[in-house]
Parts: sequence; C-alpha cells; structure tokens
Amino acid sequence: MSKGYSLILAAILATIAQQGVARELGVSQRIDARVAGGGHNLEARAEHRAMMHDRAAKRQNFNQSSTRTLANGEVIQRNTTQTVTDNGFTRNSTMTNSEGQTATKNVTVVNDKEAGTHSRTMSGTNFDGKTYSGSSITQKTEDGFTRESTFTNPEGKTGSRSTVGVVDKEAGTMTKTTTITTPNGETKQHSVTHKMSQETKAN
Repeated sequence: MSKGYSLILAAILATIAQQGVARELGVSQRIDARVAGGGHNLEARAEHRAMMHDRAAKRQNFNQSSTRTLANGEVIQRNTTQTVTDNGFTRNSTMTNSEGQTATKNVTVVNDKEAGTHSRTMSGTNFDGKTYSGSSITQKTEDGFTRESTFTNPEGKTGSRSTVGVVDKEAGTMTKTTTITTPNGETKQHSVTHKMSQETKAN
C-alpha cells in the first residue's frame, strides 16, 4: 500500500472515530431519555451535548456533575468521569432520579494503530435495574474499512449493524453499505456514496 493511500485511510479512520463520538453522545441522550421515562429540557440537553463534544474532542480526564429537570418536573442528577488511557479512554456515568433510583453507563474505547482498529464497548443499567450492552469494532482495509456492531437492549433482545466502506480514490468518493438487523429480527440495508473532504484527499 502506498504511503499516500495509507494516509487517506488513516484520515478516514480518524473521521470514523469522531463520528463514533457524535453517535455515542446522541445515543447517550436517547438512553438518558428512555431510562428517565421522559424528555429533557432542550436548552439543558444542548448545553450538555456541547460540553461533552468539547471535552471528548480534547480527550482529557474530567469529572462532571449536572442536574436536569424533565418536562414532568422530575430532577435527574448525572455524574460522569472520563479517564484517558494510552490507547483510548474510559467513561463512566451514573444517573439518579427523584426517587433515588440509579442508572449507569460505562464506555471503553481502544485504538490499535498497528492493527488499524478502533473498538468500543458499552454496558449499563436502567432505572428498573435491567442491563443493556453493546460493542463495535472498526477495521481498516486496503480500500476503506469495515465496522461490526451489536447491541443488547434491556429486554435481552440483540440487534446488529454491519458497515462496509469503500474508497474510490480516483473519483474522490467513499461508499458505505450498511446492513441492520433489529432486535425484532427485521433486516434493513442501505448504501450511500459521498465526496471525501478536500483535506482528506490532500493527505
């Protein structure tokens, strides 16, 4: 593989990692809503999301405590600790509702530069004490990447998501084909092609 092509793939993996953070933050917000049994105040959600994006981008150690009031008046307290490691990070969150019930979410991310992989594992419990978990691994390939993900919801049902990304260097595009199997056993597939950024192509 040429050095230039390797740099392109490295840039793609970096972008995937950033997108993973964005998805993770979005999923975190949705999980918070589910375990809390209501919607968040939009202003508080936006502020929290912006803060988490900023801290995730810097990849620094931090401890954060926040309080949110839901539409129904219930108060949710959240404590999050992130610890940066040599090859990734761990992030542990605990949420407590007005009734004193506790929900948790734990995330571990590991990057293996030599193997060209980015892996993420997640586990937690909701306010009813039920557990959920998920994992994904992204692997660099000769012409793009593959990503395999699984998720087990609090009811014990498992879903999966498989993505193949292929780079067309001449056209300056990347095509991603994704196959999703829902916890109910339904299978969906879609494919999208988009232009790579000028910065990525320049590398």
